[in-house]
Amino acid sequence: MTDEITPKTLDLASALAGRTFATDKVDVYLDEETAYEVARLNSEIKRATVLDAKDDLEQFENDLKALTAKGAESRLTFHVTTVPRHVRKAILDSVLKEYPNTTDFLGRAVTDPEADEIFANRSWATHIRKIVGADGSERVQPDEGDIKIFRDNAPDVAIEAVEKAIQELSEGAKAGVETLIQEHDFLSQP
Repeated sequence: MTDEITPKTLDLASALAGRTFATDKVDVYLDEETAYEVARLNSEIKRATVLDAKDDLEQFENDLKALTAKGAESRLTFHVTTVPRHVRKAILDSVLKEYPNTTDFLGRAVTDPEADEIFANRSWATHIRKIVGADGSERVQPDEGDIKIFRDNAPDVAIEAVEKAIQELSEGAKAGVETLIQEHDFLSQP
């Protein structure tokens, strides 16, 4: 008796139902004055280290500890995640509906800065699952208005850190898939 080979039917909806999304956290600090003082003090520590000025170095390190504690009071932790393609497409479609593409007199596409800002705010709102303050307070599922307030008022370095975290999640997931493909032993699979 021989075993009969029967094809299996793949249920795509079931395969995608268990899909997981990459997540990460990024800390940002809102106290620019303290951040600047920390950078200045780090320069002094390097200088004192080179000059072997032990007394100055000890004082600088104590000052740095105090500034670090002060800066931590302004920390926000962003919990970010990747989002499905259809969500990103829906955001783009909604922005294009509100701000249709226009062209200049030469027929080149003209970028609307307001549309770009709205697109960024809506995208962030889908990528950011929660924001946690240094005191433990939380803003779960911040909306477009929350994101606008942050992006309009936070230091550039904080905005860039969140943007980078969102970008790295997408790029990291892509790189991981590429590695999985390369590592997969195709010869051992049916």
